[in-house]
Amino acid sequence: MNDIAERLTKYLFREDPEVEFRITSGIEANRKGFANLKLFRNGKKISRAEVVCRQKSHQFRFGANCFILDQFPSGEENAAYRERFASLFNFATVPFFWSDLEPEQGKPRFAKDSPNIYRRPAPDLCVEFCKAHGIGMKGHCLLWQTTMPKWASSDRKILAEQIEKRFREIGERYSSDIRVWDVVNEINSYQDGWMYNLLNQDMPENHYELAFKLAEKYFPGCELLHNDSFWPQRQCYSMPLLLTENLRNRGCKIDGIGTFLHQAWNSKTDFEAMMRPAHAVTLNAMRKLRALDALGRLGIPVNISELTINGYLGDDYQEKVLERLYRLFFSHPAVNGIFYWNLVDDCAYIGVACNENEAKGGLLRRDFSCKPAWDTLERLIKKEWHTEETLAYNGEKVNKFHGFYGTYELEIRTDFGTFRREISLSKDSENRFEIELNNEEN
Repeated sequence: MNDIAERLTKYLFREDPEVEFRITSGIEANRKGFANLKLFRNGKKISRAEVVCRQKSHQFRFGANCFILDQFPSGEENAAYRERFASLFNFATVPFFWSDLEPEQGKPRFAKDSPNIYRRPAPDLCVEFCKAHGIGMKGHCLLWQTTMPKWASSDRKILAEQIEKRFREIGERYSSDIRVWDVVNEINSYQDGWMYNLLNQDMPENHYELAFKLAEKYFPGCELLHNDSFWPQRQCYSMPLLLTENLRNRGCKIDGIGTFLHQAWNSKTDFEAMMRPAHAVTLNAMRKLRALDALGRLGIPVNISELTINGYLGDDYQEKVLERLYRLFFSHPAVNGIFYWNLVDDCAYIGVACNENEAKGGLLRRDFSCKPAWDTLERLIKKEWHTEETLAYNGEKVNKFHGFYGTYELEIRTDFGTFRREISLSKDSENRFEIELNNEEN
């Protein structure tokens, strides 16, 4: 890595026995469990078997946004994007930004054949793709004050009615397929900056509380999340953290929080700014762990909702930082998912004051060739954090295998035949499995 990269990552890679212990032991303690197996034949215990346990998927959410789904010029490129995405990720962030989903009042772009908007594929298309590949979905986001449509009313009462209509329509169409939602987004992140003032939009009073109450009404049984820049400095509280506590105290159903980390900078000035004390938590391993400790005290899951790791500083920097952060986040008991932001270079957000493409934060180059960061993430998810084990089953003993939480295929070999079963090893259950083996199923 070059000098700037070395300086930026000084505290991320600094040798610290406590950090290394927390990461290593945290992965073992928080991401793996024991499955207790009991095998029966016609209701009676069997004495011997060989059980091959092969992990098929993770319970932990490894995701990315699918904002460029079918948005490339050629069919070959679109097919490559789909193949790459489905080969690695088990969750997708689906765009629901109001200004682009409903640019014309009363005509939401739900359907697959809706007019194309950059980085805003129609939700029906995203749902179809994800369901075809067994990919979970998170809707992003139901209400964000900076992406209000131009036609939104300046009358707060009428606007509240328009917001409720939006929640009702989206809930009726998607709540059975998309079970996780970023209800609100970044109320604190840009309150003093350019982005907050893109629209001079008067929101309804207590609009965050309104949003969560409407989400609970129209998205029954769904996970409702608050997404913002939650990172507290040291062990102190952050404004989004205090807001979440306040909303919960006022009766809002908040099932989790999302916090993001974007290294979407590309100039020496930006790099120097990131090394100031105010940003000391950004690439400091111990402070990141302590910040997650503080967030974990809310008692609800944390997902790393938007992660961009700078590629402008080179492939080596991006790969090393990605591996370090993924290990750190994966190890922490409060975290239930990591969502990388933009999968492919040169397909990022282009705004008034920034062009995120300049940061080269994708895991794939524009020609879909894999960067080292992609190869490393693939190795972690598919090899290092993957379980395949053979258990010599003995009916007179306790029979358990130890593996990463997720779905498993069991190939059970007995002297009366071979059987296949599927089980889910879950962080939230006792993981006791009584499996009946009948001859007619062989």
